[in-house]
Amino acid sequence: MSLVRAAATAEPLDVVVYGGTVAGIAAAVQAARQGASVVLLEPGPALGGMTAGGLGAADVGDKRAVGGLAREFFGRVHAHYRDPRAWRHETRADYLPRHPLNVGEATGLHWFFEPHVASRILNDLLREAGVTAHLGARLDRADGVDRAGPRLTALRLLDGRSFRGRTFIDATYEGGLLAAAGVSHRTSREANREHGETLNGVRSLPPERTAGLDPFVVPGKPASGLLPGVAPARPDPWARPTPGCRPTPSACA
Repeated sequence: MSLVRAAATAEPLDVVVYGGTVAGIAAAVQAARQGASVVLLEPGPALGGMTAGGLGAADVGDKRAVGGLAREFFGRVHAHYRDPRAWRHETRADYLPRHPLNVGEATGLHWFFEPHVASRILNDLLREAGVTAHLGARLDRADGVDRAGPRLTALRLLDGRSFRGRTFIDATYEGGLLAAAGVSHRTSREANREHGETLNGVRSLPPERTAGLDPFVVPGKPASGLLPGVAPARPDPWARPTPGCRPTPSACA
């Protein structure tokens, strides 16, 4: 019996997560903690996506809104950096006064971290939850999706392995499983007018934010051309300008 047939006749897993990004890891860990049988499939060579690959600065708005597994992750980061041995190039005492917004001492959360720290914590979460993760698990995009009517029942990898499941989660950045399964989707942004939104899409800066900035390669000389990234006109005709902002390169960004 072939590997594919042997795997395909096995009892379906409760959750099959495709994509070892932080979103995929969180989904797999939470499902496992709730008693589900889970497998995590990462098409690349490492887990953690951008978070473990070098993006060590978290964008945090209202820190009080951070909860669940995200709060647990940042709490473990904080615990790691409370150990003096974690500081190789400076001390924690030197770091905190210069970067007070990066560390929440009162809440026990740390928002900035090194990639290897994120990687270790994410792998610890998976191990503690009992989640099996497979690296290099690339979906067969041409013929790797099985359905029963509109319902996805199994996926196959390029190496021949097959995983049956009751629920599938595509946690990749590109949505490869969604596309292969024929799930309707859209890319790019919709126009503001579609849903009556006013705060998304292209936003123009008011004059006081751009005062003194010159958009030309040679300051004051339009013939020298615009600097890289500066457009000669508003890029989105449906964008609503900030009050007081004139649609010129020097006044709007």
